[in-house]
Amino acid sequence: MENLDNELNAIDPTTSDAVENALDTLAELNTTFKELADIQVTDEKHLYITELADEGADYMAHAYELFKKAYTQDSFDEDNAALAYQYLER
Repeated sequence: MENLDNELNAIDPTTSDAVENALDTLAELNTTFKELADIQVTDEKHLYITELADEGADYMAHAYELFKKAYTQDSFDEDNAALAYQYLER
């Protein structure tokens, strides 16, 4: 996951493919969060980890969908981008 974070932070926003690269990386990050949420913890002392992973996957899914809405419309949607960033931070 660290490599995806590095990829996302290394995107040059001045390039013509910056939005496409960012959305591709966010899609990959979204998939990774889903995969982590699918891992089942069987140790009763650590069941909370499953809940945290599920919550993280939900937040990431919301962030990804909102970023797509913000950046793929005819004009940039600042409100969706701001909300997406809040989900991403969670």
